Amino acid sequence: DTQELCWADADGDTFGSTSTTTSVDLDCLDAGESGNDLDCDDTDAAINPAATEGVADGVDQDCDTQELCWADADGDTFGSTSTTTSVDLDCLDAGESGNDLDCDDAIATCTTDCTTDVDSDSTPDCADGCLDADGDNFGVAGGAGNTCTGVDCDDNNMAINPGASEICDDMIDNDCDGLVDLADVMDCGQMVTECQTLGNDPSGQLDQDVWTFTGSMGEDVTLTLTAQGNGVGNAQLLLVAAIAGVDFSVVDTSSLPNGFSATLPADGEYRIGVIEQPPGALISGPIFSGDYCFTLDASQGGSTTLTPTASVE
Repeated sequence: DTQELCWADADGDTFGSTSTTTSVDLDCLDAGESGNDLDCDDTDAAINPAATEGVADGVDQDCDTQELCWADADGDTFGSTSTTTSVDLDCLDAGESGNDLDCDDAIATCTTDCTTDVDSDSTPDCADGCLDADGDNFGVAGGAGNTCTGVDCDDNNMAINPGASEICDDMIDNDCDGLVDLADVMDCGQMVTECQTLGNDPSGQLDQDVWTFTGSMGEDVTLTLTAQGNGVGNAQLLLVAAIAGVDFSVVDTSSLPNGFSATLPADGEYRIGVIEQPPGALISGPIFSGDYCFTLDASQGGSTTLTPTASVE
């Protein structure tokens, strides 16, 4: 019949669809004709086996049933400017991305910002394990996890951090525990004063007052006893350990005001006694009678809670 059956080329890109058309000659080169059926979309001349594949656009321009995606080497869903071939069109599989926004495709925590460096340590925040402006290794976690020793309360002063010692008279929270100077009783201790009366026992017994506190081994304490108001005479000031197996006591029987400093030998309970001088205990001077106050100045906060345990009046 002097005609040929050709593949139909509806979009004129020389690639035909699987539909056919009749040609008046045998070459299948006329408009609307093709010698192949390789076109996967015969409605769009930009889509055919000779076309250039677009990247991550969800369109198979070159009809190979695959997609060209941006490569995501670090798995953070942000791609580099390198490409990789996907077996489907969504660019959602491992190693694929639909964008080329990653500023460092070797570090998963670095995505679109690889320049911000708040602590000026030449490591971008996204790759830093500790944002530490003052270099004391205390700060806040960076993009690469948390390698800080702790959280810094003043990241502009390397002498202030949770590892520092509290300075008890500088009005600064040196160790970042929220307490300043003497309010930080665990580091600076605290001074506690108790006041009572001696020499008023109607039965004539030896008057004595006893307080208990909990101390720590190596802790320094200072005790001072002073007469108040109508208080006159001399009294004993006694510190003794109430700990099994620990033989420790300190006493001052000198004229008031008296007192002493001591280093506690063990963890546990200690007792402070204020006692009338028994006859003959002093070289001279009367037995104490009247009001007194004693002060406990402890180097650690655990010693600042005094509990009255005995009183003979």
